[in-house]
Amino acid sequence: MFSVLSNLRNSVANAGKDETGAMSVLNLYFVIALCIFGGIGIDTANLFAARSQLQVAADVAAHAALYSRGSMDADAAKAEAVTIAQANMPTGRYGDVLRAENIHFGTYDQSTKVFSIDESSTAAVWVETDRLSENANPVSSFLLHFVGFWDFDVVTNAVFVAGAGAPCLGDGWFAKGRIDMQSNNGFYNGFCIHSDTRIEFNQNNFFEHDDGVIVSAPRAGSGPDYRGNLITPGGSWGNNTGLEHAWQPADKATTVNVDTLINQIMTGMTDPTSDHFRSFVTNTNVVNMAAPKGKGKKAGGMTPGSMQSGRVHNVSCGSEEDEMSMGAGTYSNVVMITNCRLSMANGVKFEDSTIISTSKSSKGVLKSPQGFTLGKNDSCATGGGAQLILMGSMKTAAKMQLYGGQIIAAGDVKFAAQGNGFAGASIIAGGEIDGTSNSTMGLCQDDDGKEDFFKFDVGGPPRLAG
Repeated sequence: MFSVLSNLRNSVANAGKDETGAMSVLNLYFVIALCIFGGIGIDTANLFAARSQLQVAADVAAHAALYSRGSMDADAAKAEAVTIAQANMPTGRYGDVLRAENIHFGTYDQSTKVFSIDESSTAAVWVETDRLSENANPVSSFLLHFVGFWDFDVVTNAVFVAGAGAPCLGDGWFAKGRIDMQSNNGFYNGFCIHSDTRIEFNQNNFFEHDDGVIVSAPRAGSGPDYRGNLITPGGSWGNNTGLEHAWQPADKATTVNVDTLINQIMTGMTDPTSDHFRSFVTNTNVVNMAAPKGKGKKAGGMTPGSMQSGRVHNVSCGSEEDEMSMGAGTYSNVVMITNCRLSMANGVKFEDSTIISTSKSSKGVLKSPQGFTLGKNDSCATGGGAQLILMGSMKTAAKMQLYGGQIIAAGDVKFAAQGNGFAGASIIAGGEIDGTSNSTMGLCQDDDGKEDFFKFDVGGPPRLAG
């Protein structure tokens, strides 16, 4: 019995000293540790990949939203952004990573990095994309669910701001189509000329570049000045004094949509909070009236006495092909919105007035005889400006006079020789600007002569905010 106990004691003692298999136990701990760290590595990499994918979706959606905002209202631009995000991250696989309520337009302060919401703005946009448990589309873990981490919520955002604003909107001529001028025209006092297509000049035009005159069109062709979209006789500067120094090619065409600008103006005519509201309007209740009766497709004539001072008038024709004449005299402190085509009589003048025609007739919306005058000839004094807004095209005879006068047309603007816009002129055309010879154009030396011009918060191509 004693021998058996002794042998058992010795066996137990020897077993306690035996290290055989010890590495297997240690390896088990190493394997467990490696699995933990491997799981963290794999799931972290997956998390960063998902975040990067969401960030790309936010970036492209923000770019699309701000780009679309130039030609759409806020809701339509947001819908476009959501569509772009879904194209990058299909809903069937990733769920709804972007919703309209997570898109906001506004302004961005570069110095403080603060975004301020203003849904009417086109200056900046903020977009947030996400994958959240509450939306049933979180980022799932691979291995960490063994220790209780089943999924992760991921949120990214992007802020895009509009680039350099479209040139010449309110400071000269802006055209989506061609600008064509002939000879012996003069441009002074910081006048700005921009076409999104090309500019054509004949000879002996003068550009006072020392006072800031600018000529601009998208770069095209090769060489240091990229003058492919600036057409002059023989391909040289064409005896156009100052043109070489005034030429400032743009990197690309703008995103401006003139129809959208006109719709913004019309919306603002009866809204005192709008930047487009006219200060001379003292009663926002619209005066509705039919155009005076005339013969055939011609309506009768309006006169300065037909409208009430300080009021907005809605004058209706039977169709947008009907032509209404504007009788001679000075129209002051009135807004007129009409669907008629317009025919100006000799001696028509507009001062502190805004005339809007929504007609899109292929015959042209406005025709005018020699000497059509827009704005008060007051040597750039404050007030007196006038605006002509057309959803179609217009044509005037010689000696068009602009004194703090602005023309915005969705179509073409054509005028004959001897135009005078030295005391403040602005033309914005969705089509072409076509003039002839012996015209003089300039801006007032300060803002006093152009304070009534419609101004637009239109930026250039969107860029990621820094």
